[in-house]
Amino acid sequence: MFKCLHGQAPLNLTELCRPISSDAGHRHLRSAFTRRLIIPCTKTSYGDCSFSVHGPCVWNSLPNDLRLSDMSLETFRSRLKAFLFRH
Repeated sequence: MFKCLHGQAPLNLTELCRPISSDAGHRHLRSAFTRRLIIPCTKTSYGDCSFSVHGPCVWNSLPNDLRLSDMSLETFRSRLKAFLFRH
């Protein structure tokens, strides 16, 4: 998800990651400024396992300091590891 949001992933994956701030109906919500992603609705449990649904769910569950900061991939990885080891 980090690579998708920073333009380092293939275009087909990047297109699946839409920030809440890009949606006209959600642009003025507080969540639009926390770098959360839109989680698309699905009609099947199989669809819930797709990258376009599960990726944003996991990204949105990260703490704000991991989502908000503009950092390098190496810094993100080390902070993510530290977060995962604490929990």
